[in-house]
Amino acid sequence: MSKCCTPTICMFLDSRGIGGIESHVLQLSAALQAQGYSVRVLFWKDYGQQHPLHTQLISKQIQVIYLNGSIARLRSYVLKQGVSVLHCHGYKASILARLFCRTSRVRLVSSYHAAEACTGALAFYTKLDFYSARLSDANISVSLALQQQVKGTCVHIDNFVNINPVNERPLRLKRPQIAFVGRVVAVKAPQRVLELAAHLPGFDFLIYGHGDMEHQLKQSSPANVIWKGQVKNMQSHWKQIDLLCLTSLQEGLPMAVLEAMANKVPVMTTKVGGLASLIEHRRNGYMFEHFNALKWSETLLDWQSLSKSQAEHLQRQARASIEQHYSAKALLPRFQQLYGC
Repeated sequence: MSKCCTPTICMFLDSRGIGGIESHVLQLSAALQAQGYSVRVLFWKDYGQQHPLHTQLISKQIQVIYLNGSIARLRSYVLKQGVSVLHCHGYKASILARLFCRTSRVRLVSSYHAAEACTGALAFYTKLDFYSARLSDANISVSLALQQQVKGTCVHIDNFVNINPVNERPLRLKRPQIAFVGRVVAVKAPQRVLELAAHLPGFDFLIYGHGDMEHQLKQSSPANVIWKGQVKNMQSHWKQIDLLCLTSLQEGLPMAVLEAMANKVPVMTTKVGGLASLIEHRRNGYMFEHFNALKWSETLLDWQSLSKSQAEHLQRQARASIEQHYSAKALLPRFQQLYGC
């Protein structure tokens, strides 16, 4: 792409940690940068410390800007720095950008990543985000269920991950390492992991993440539950994990699931969000309508009893699903089309 006509695309979000939205922003920014776009990531404010994504973005030559919580600074930066596209992630970013982008030449794109049940002010702003969607030039949802809630034109584009080479994974079926990756909060139902651990003392359950349920759950945590805390980048950890358990009550299309499968880690999950179109039961993972600790435990024991060739086939199928349908190569052209560049 010629330098003189390189579009500048800015990702904008309000964030202080790493979760699904942040992982998506990193993957999308890196994929666009690799295609020759000028990509920058705007954080609403720094919350007193460098964002956990900062180092990863800089390592990929992606510029990072902190706006110090100023709408005036956001407007000034976007209008004076030759920004072609402002891509917002999360309700606050979209609402703030809609205050001025309609009167500018900047193309405004909003992504909807989740629609968790909430109350109070958060419920009001979430609803405002959905109902003001028509003020964006384009809207993206990561699942069909989310798409139906947006009050304006909205296209469904699945999350994706950049595919990296993965060596053959060691199999630890004698004492499997089962992971939970996400916020330790009610909507993610992390207490279900502890139920599984109680049923399966011969398995280790690794919990990656922090949240307001963490202290309470640690009080009743079985000995085979290992609390790993928040990590900035899961990439170096996937090789230590044999299977990912997603126990959530609600989801969009979790980045942790895509990253796991891209690293040949099969997933066991409830049928939430966009996962029904990704996981085929017993072909590339395990999918259940509802959580049942006894049934999930029995399935984990069945998985543990697979032969080496059967387990490796499941790993390969998990990765192949991502390569074919949820990779940058498969989905980036749809973002480029919406950006108009």
